Amino acid sequence: MKYLFVFSCLLSMFISCSPKELPTIFENTDDKIVVKLSHQTTKAEIDNIIAELKAKKIQMDVTGSKFFDDNKLRSLKLTAMWPDGTVGNIAADLMNLQFKYCGFVYDRNGSPMLQFAQFE
Repeated sequence: MKYLFVFSCLLSMFISCSPKELPTIFENTDDKIVVKLSHQTTKAEIDNIIAELKAKKIQMDVTGSKFFDDNKLRSLKLTAMWPDGTVGNIAADLMNLQFKYCGFVYDRNGSPMLQFAQFE
């Protein structure tokens, strides 16, 4: 019985330490932009997001970010600048990217209007 308890504790600890399933989230409407990146985000996805934001005159830069050989995000350094000069940035290592989204939410009607953060 004692070994079963120890085994179940170790199994639950192992499962809780596994990276979460966090597919990339990108919403782009007139009033709201949501960019949430994770360890599953690829370089190609980031390049597509950068291109779409550029059409809205929003500059997003990930210079300094690192990628694995399969082009998935390893560490993130993200800076974004809006046409009015508003700038924000965020950085995250692999440990953070495996368990939380990292990015920003811009909501023209929200308070605050721009938030860079790690998201659940």
